[in-house]
Amino acid sequence: VILVKLNKCFCNSYTESDPVKIAVDGVETFKKENCDLIIVDTSGRHKQEAALFEEMRQVSEATKPDLVIFVMDSSIGQAAFDQAQAFRQSVAVGAVIITKMDGHAKGGGALSAVAATKSPVIFIGTGEHMDEFETFDVKPFVSRLLGMGDLSGLVNKIQDVVPMDQQPELLQKLSEGHFTFRIMYEQFQNMLKMGPLGQVCCSYTLI
Repeated sequence: VILVKLNKCFCNSYTESDPVKIAVDGVETFKKENCDLIIVDTSGRHKQEAALFEEMRQVSEATKPDLVIFVMDSSIGQAAFDQAQAFRQSVAVGAVIITKMDGHAKGGGALSAVAATKSPVIFIGTGEHMDEFETFDVKPFVSRLLGMGDLSGLVNKIQDVVPMDQQPELLQKLSEGHFTFRIMYEQFQNMLKMGPLGQVCCSYTLI
């Protein structure tokens, strides 16, 4: 669904059941089309599913990726280390992505995942849409982890939805005591662009 919204190509097969063959065929197809970025997405798996980990190892060996990324659910908690270590033992993990950071989980397991894979966190997911996929920044993450809130992240979010060219004019009007229904309406519209208020509060630990 996401790829359709982004108008990007993807490769699948309704007749081939071997994931390794599908992955190899897809990579070869996109290489011929001179694609800059090719992503081979494997299904989720648990550390006890040995057959699926062997399948993942075969996919990695067959496609020879430049980077293997371990995608971790932020709510996994204390199981993060064992899960990440199982991935590391099967494939050469080079980076970590943490998802579902818009929920109540603070992502403390990310520290365990980094320790187990000896790889850096590069992105975090704070929702289901592409504009909710953020570059990982250490200071806001640790601040959120300690329950101190991520004010810098909130400021950046506000700057993304409030046009920069309108900010000086708005500040000038407010400093002169001018606050109209039009201004209030525009600010409400900007707030709606940030997403549901509950999600914003959870993401930046405001409540």
